[in-house]
Amino acid sequence: MQLETMNTLMHTAVTAIGTLGGWEAVRYLVNRKSNSRINRAQAAEAELSTMRLTMEFLQTEIKRQEEHFAHQNNEIRRLNSEVIDLTRRLAKRRVRSLCPTTTAMIVLIDNGHGIETPGKRSPDGRLREYAYTRRLARAIASRLPQSWLLVTEDTDIPLSLRVRRVNDVCDLHGTANVILVSIHVNAAGYGDRWLDASGWSVMTSLRPSEASMRLARTFMEHATHAGLRGNRAIPAEGFWRQNLAMCRDTRCPAVLTENMFQDNLNDVSFLLSDHGFKTLTDLHVNAINHYLEHL
Repeated sequence: MQLETMNTLMHTAVTAIGTLGGWEAVRYLVNRKSNSRINRAQAAEAELSTMRLTMEFLQTEIKRQEEHFAHQNNEIRRLNSEVIDLTRRLAKRRVRSLCPTTTAMIVLIDNGHGIETPGKRSPDGRLREYAYTRRLARAIASRLPQSWLLVTEDTDIPLSLRVRRVNDVCDLHGTANVILVSIHVNAAGYGDRWLDASGWSVMTSLRPSEASMRLARTFMEHATHAGLRGNRAIPAEGFWRQNLAMCRDTRCPAVLTENMFQDNLNDVSFLLSDHGFKTLTDLHVNAINHYLEHL
């Protein structure tokens, strides 16, 4: 029985091999499958090698770019340092040209904002703060000996540069021999409509020096005498304390005047009138002279 079964199996196998084309055909089929697997393995290995080379190239390129970026950063820092140094030297040269050596008190007149500052105008556009404060600053400076305009440009001068100009003058002449008055026009809103707040005010830093407070009180006394207090409550000490860079970061006695409201219709009419302009000019000149006479 077993012998017959084995014979049957052998016959079946021989028949199958014959059907496939004999032993050579079977060997060919087996080899083809093996070759296919070998080819796939070789292709995968080649792809892996290519990926490895690509990765090495990218890592090398990244390292090169990082070194280039570090070099560029160092170069930028060096150039920035040179620009800052040059700017400071030019600023000091400008200060020396504006404020020659003198033993008299230096009065620095700063006009607020520039032509590019958004807003800063009356709702009807008749008054623009940058133009008005420059005109007022020039009128005040023309009547005060040893007074100098801190900003002669129409463009916006950064607060940091304006502060540096003041402190350069202090370095040149001594802090005790310099005072600063920064001139502005106030606003209760954003310049898009008329509002009710009115009147004149003077401000100092949050922690003003005794000299700054004395200068501010002198200004408010003259403003009160001129009838410019307006409709707002005034602090008991006569001035407002604010976190203002021009008063906070400068080393000399400093105040900032807010000359009426550019979004109050009556204030604007006053500002644009000959009487109003003269009143504000006289206020600044008389207050500064009074302060200097009582040092």
